Amino acid sequence: MGLTRKSVSLRTYTSFTEIQDLIARTAFTQLGYSALALAGTLLGMSVTYLLPVIITFSAQAVVWRLGMAAWALMAITYLPTVRFYRMSPLWAAALPLAAAFYTYATWVSAVRYWMGRGGQVEGARAGTCEIFRRVNDAGFSAQKAAEIVSNYRDCVELFLRQQSKAPSGIAGSR
Repeated sequence: MGLTRKSVSLRTYTSFTEIQDLIARTAFTQLGYSALALAGTLLGMSVTYLLPVIITFSAQAVVWRLGMAAWALMAITYLPTVRFYRMSPLWAAALPLAAAFYTYATWVSAVRYWMGRGGQVEGARAGTCEIFRRVNDAGFSAQKAAEIVSNYRDCVELFLRQQSKAPSGIAGSR
């Protein structure tokens, strides 16, 4: 999916916790449940987006100038997206903050998986681990199995949402 104004989320996200949960539902799945891929992702995100901000506060002029230059380049490259969504250009400088949040939510995704709570859908456990194991055992690659599990989770989410909106008296409604 690219940049578009035509795509609209079926859900409303009113808090950072809801956005964190959106990311955490699939982030570790997309990394193939690999601790090595997670470590590389967390390191890469930190070095790319957070380190420039941190070194901006260095006492050494060369170091803080490099940090400012990297941060400015990030903001400049993010500016077209900010403008596309008709936001103030000042939001472009906040990209490292958004990256820190996304990095944290990715970590939360892995922790939830390791604690046996991965793939939660609206408060319900989707059984992601068992489904992934069965799909993987069926001969699919880990990447394809992760994709199937992610699609399954989306279907469960849609089903639960539809059930909660069904009028009373209809079979299967709450």
